[in-house]
Amino acid sequence: MPIHIVSRAHSLRIMDKTIPLNIEELGMNGKCLNLNDYKIENCTDNKLRFKSGRWKDFRRTRPSNLKPEEAMKKLLVSYLKAGTKIYVKCFVFLTAIPEFVPPNLILQINELRCCFHYIQQFLPIIDPTSFPLKKLRIAISGPSNLQHPVLTSAQELVVLHGFNGIPNLINQNTNKRVTFETYCFRPKDPVVLIRNWVKNGKELGTTFKFHDYEDNCVVHFLMRKLEKFQIESDDPSQILRVPIGSFAEIHVSKDNQNYIVVEVVPTTLKRENDATEESSSKYLDPMKRTHITARNHSLQTIEKTVPLNIEKLGININCLNLEDYIIDNYTDNKVQFKNGRGKCFKRTWPSNLNPEEAMKQLLVSYLEARSKIYINRLSLYGMSWISLQANFIFRINELRCSLSYIDEFLPNIHPSSFPLKILRAAIDKPDHLNHPVLTSAKLLVVVDGFDELPQLINENNTNKRVTFENSSFRNEDLVSLVRSWKDNGKEIGTTFKFYDYNFCMNSLLEEFKEFEKERFNASLNCPLLIIPINSTAGIHVILDDKNYIVVEVVPTSLKRENNDTEEPCCSKKPRQS
Repeated sequence: MPIHIVSRAHSLRIMDKTIPLNIEELGMNGKCLNLNDYKIENCTDNKLRFKSGRWKDFRRTRPSNLKPEEAMKKLLVSYLKAGTKIYVKCFVFLTAIPEFVPPNLILQINELRCCFHYIQQFLPIIDPTSFPLKKLRIAISGPSNLQHPVLTSAQELVVLHGFNGIPNLINQNTNKRVTFETYCFRPKDPVVLIRNWVKNGKELGTTFKFHDYEDNCVVHFLMRKLEKFQIESDDPSQILRVPIGSFAEIHVSKDNQNYIVVEVVPTTLKRENDATEESSSKYLDPMKRTHITARNHSLQTIEKTVPLNIEKLGININCLNLEDYIIDNYTDNKVQFKNGRGKCFKRTWPSNLNPEEAMKQLLVSYLEARSKIYINRLSLYGMSWISLQANFIFRINELRCSLSYIDEFLPNIHPSSFPLKILRAAIDKPDHLNHPVLTSAKLLVVVDGFDELPQLINENNTNKRVTFENSSFRNEDLVSLVRSWKDNGKEIGTTFKFYDYNFCMNSLLEEFKEFEKERFNASLNCPLLIIPINSTAGIHVILDDKNYIVVEVVPTSLKRENNDTEEPCCSKKPRQS
């Protein structure tokens, strides 16, 4: 049975009325209902579409006397009315309450994910025993939302979107466990919060978590502003220890999911490895910590003639990444070394060196005078603050950078590296699209951009393989691109990929529903849309296993994997026995 909702027998309904219904996740919006891994959509004027988690889908034509909202309401009632009690682990709504929700629906929930603007509309269908919520994941649009009892009573609060200064306003609430996702706080907010706790105190057990940015700018800011509280440790997860009084202190650490954890603990708390930290640090062997600073002079002489092969090299003003080693300028007078196994130690640099000069000398000590340097992936960020020596010549496959300062380090890249196999770039303005490094790249990956960027690349560039990462495009950009290819044509083999972060596939399916391919198999290689361009080419739209929407121009004669078995499963022709 592809969907449990429409296949429930009458006899089963009678028995089910006495059995509580347990749902892992229930989501509602104006056109869509999510039940665990199933999704039901009003996507056409007279049909309902049912999908499973692997994009298996089928359609049912609703009775002509039913409006879309009435059809969805009947489906919801048929499934949820069966149980005397309805338990939902996670209830999700991001829009106003849909018209298809029956007024007598009552849910007992553990977790709520919502936009606070609509919370009052949904409260009547949530059983009062659900409060306080175990977890509330929410977008907060203004300070007035912070005093709502649903928010203040939540055992764990996760802020998905907010406004400037929101961590310190929430600090005035009684919430003890709060998480802030990336971009919903400023780098200075954790510092302001910690200083507030030091000055005014905070209840033991209070824990605020901040999802750090990719370049670790928040932890860098913390280390600089609160450097006197840094911990000398071989455990890189422990960053700061700040005393509040004689009985409590603030511990700042970084977990394995890139969250900065700020928590108030009793001063007597002994964490794992604390007891052995001092004794083990006496025996730290720099030669085992990192190869960079322990190179013997005689070995250097020999190795200068040997080409150097590096899988990953990343350089910016605060950090140097060499394979699994990370070297950070966390303070004004120290460099911190870490390896991929969690070992770390610090070294004080000479007082006559500033941070940029110290990092430059470290880079020189490792790379200088090499005959050849091969790098699979070179990442250069913030290069307006640091320059590379002229004798550093890299032969690379992949480059990660911002186009704003790419010309500053092009002399350090050997001409044989071009065209690049992969260019991952932030594109800040239209002028960047004409840069020969970008136009010649075999694969262009856009990590940040501006409105209508996909269409500009489509119209002006010759790049045949382009990928747009999360938030580097809008839904309407994707729709406009497909429409442009359909109307104006495009070279066969052109492939644009878009990370589906905002239900972009739904927008495409709705816009081009007449080209939608009805199918019942779960093959990820099977297109969801097949849009003809002319007699020789067409557009295939696929959702791959990494949640990327793949839009590609293929010859009409293309036979995909499993195509020989696809027709009997997907077409409306009767099966042959």
